[in-house]
Amino acid sequence: MEPRPPFTRRQSRLLIIGGVLAVALLAALGLILASHLGGKTSNKITLAANPATNLPTSGKVLGNPQSAVKVVEWGNYLCPHCADFSRNSEPQLITDYVADGRASLEFRVVAVGGKEAEDAARASYCAQDQGAFWVYHDTLFANQTGKAGQFSAARLKTIAADLGLDTAGFDSCFDGGAHATDVSQLLDASKQSGINELPTFFVNGQKVTYTGYASVKAAIDAALAQH
Repeated sequence: MEPRPPFTRRQSRLLIIGGVLAVALLAALGLILASHLGGKTSNKITLAANPATNLPTSGKVLGNPQSAVKVVEWGNYLCPHCADFSRNSEPQLITDYVADGRASLEFRVVAVGGKEAEDAARASYCAQDQGAFWVYHDTLFANQTGKAGQFSAARLKTIAADLGLDTAGFDSCFDGGAHATDVSQLLDASKQSGINELPTFFVNGQKVTYTGYASVKAAIDAALAQH
């Protein structure tokens, strides 16, 4: 077998360029994967407007407790569709029906998805203890990133501090494991109610085939027509 001829200078240069490009491609791929798989969440907190301003609240119920229509949302703080509803549809629902007292909105958390989901759910209860459930709730969704640490203990406490809550009381509630039973009981209740997708909405006890805000609006209009 004849020996291979040595690489020409041009071939060597092409190999070097190809190697550099390959390394660059792998580095870029690594950055992309890191951003989706285990990328860190920044420390910056986005504060949501308080949806309960000038509206009555009772725990996790927003609006007139004697309203003709009662809307119940089952959701999760890690759920992207739930975040989309909170950011884009909840304000419209409040404007259309809750502000004038015709409907109320209740949120029931389904803490599936691991420790951050459970911690965020407990934190929302700790905020509720200080009468700040709804603004904390919306701020959680405003800061959902889909990345590791989005609802770390430190970040949940920072949200409470940035919202002006009593941090000593909040930290004591959170660190002491308060409301773990409440969260667990709601998870059990969701299973008993046949909740298998999030968010799930009920209007006056009737499950809505959810396809966006329009589907909830149609169910509310139908319920109002019966009164």
